[in-house]
Amino acid sequence: TRWSPGVAARVARGTLAALRDYGHLQGTQRKTLARPAMPPFAAAFMALHRRLRGLGPARIVHDPLWQRLGLDGRGVEHLLFEAHAHGWLEYRAAGSATRLEFAAPTLEGLVDVFVERR
Repeated sequence: TRWSPGVAARVARGTLAALRDYGHLQGTQRKTLARPAMPPFAAAFMALHRRLRGLGPARIVHDPLWQRLGLDGRGVEHLLFEAHAHGWLEYRAAGSATRLEFAAPTLEGLVDVFVERR
């Protein structure tokens, strides 16, 4: 059976309240869904994936794929610096020079590094 308009409204209000309480809504007057935060290990994994596809360090940071996830170059660099702090990769940037080295040469190897260093 179909919900009555009152039940549908209560369910909608409850759903929006839960999304707000768990930080998945942004904005004060006009609410929109917030993009989920990417954990640094996922960024390291994705960066290695892009490296294995032949992209150089600077191109990895500015790859349009990050934009689809709501990240700009600064956001990507922040995640790579966090991954660097965990020892999953080495990321250094100075001006137009960018260095990106990984703790393992394969995706499987990087997953092993994630597990070992947790």
